[in-house]
Amino acid sequence: MKKFDLKAFRKQNGISQKDLAAYLGVGQSFVSQMENQGKGVPDATLEKILSNPEWHYTVEEASLEIGGDSIQQNGGTNNIGKVSGDAEVLALRREVELLRQQIADLKQEKAAYWEIIAKSLER
Repeated sequence: MKKFDLKAFRKQNGISQKDLAAYLGVGQSFVSQMENQGKGVPDATLEKILSNPEWHYTVEEASLEIGGDSIQQNGGTNNIGKVSGDAEVLALRREVELLRQQIADLKQEKAAYWEIIAKSLER
């Protein structure tokens, strides 16, 4: 589980608990528990939230350890500031961009499959 201010994220993006719950395929009570009872956000849930290209998030203050190097994130939307471990940061940025591209490719592939299915049903 990662520490993530889900409530601030929702407010920043104008998303209700109900809408976020529907997007995640969970009950609104689960979203409420993650926000208010310190349950934290499971990694898979966080990945799904952050994979939505329509939503943005601002990192106020966080740190991450990679192979002994410390990465400091300082304010700004999707912004990673100066670090000791620039190679790791660049690798992470590349990985995130590759994952975003893979998601876009999968969405196009899915649309193409639906088009094929629709055409086959018309026959």
